[in-house]
Order: sequence, then C-alpha cells, then structure tokens
Amino acid sequence: MYIVELSGGRIHKRDTNGTLTTIAGDGSKTYSGDNGAREARDI
Repeated sequence: MYIVELSGGRIHKRDTNGTLTTIAGDGSKTYSGDNGAREARDI
C-alpha cells in the first residue's frame, strides 16, 4: 500500500509486515531533486 502525505510532501510504502518506509520526498513543499536520491527529492 502506498500512502501520500500531502501535508508533509512524502510518499510512503507500507509492506505486508506493517513496516512504513518513506520512498520519496523530504518533507518540503517544493519541487526539486532531479538526478538526486529519491528520499531527498521535494514533491
């Protein structure tokens, strides 16, 4: 399951064990990060 955190600017993935992992975004409400690490990109 993927969870979009609109107020925090992140996308999370919850696996079948219940573990929540941030897969994109750094909490900023801006757009940037081309060619950078996906966790550091602003969305």
